[in-house]
Amino acid sequence: MAARDEGYNVEAQGIYLDELRTANCRPPLPGYDSIALYFNDHPVRTYSIRVDTGDVLDENACVVFRYPNLIKFRNETLKGAGTKPVSLETMAAEVGCEKLEVLPHDPTGE
Repeated sequence: MAARDEGYNVEAQGIYLDELRTANCRPPLPGYDSIALYFNDHPVRTYSIRVDTGDVLDENACVVFRYPNLIKFRNETLKGAGTKPVSLETMAAEVGCEKLEVLPHDPTGE
């Protein structure tokens, strides 16, 4: 979903997604499932999904995605898991970022 939101055609030749795992088959970020987007065998984006909230972010670029379909996914995940949202500051700390930029940018600044 996030790759399409960013304008990537994931069905185009040379573009593919791959689940990320450590050498011992664990997710690289505890509490997140991560997928890399590759173009011509070069990683261009990492999408990490916070399992208990459904938040989608790229820890390498320190961005969190708030496209309408991802907000819907997040809300469905929160409801289904019976969990509460966490702050951007909490997620930034979890993934080693000073802060997270929100994409797409909200022109109202909210």
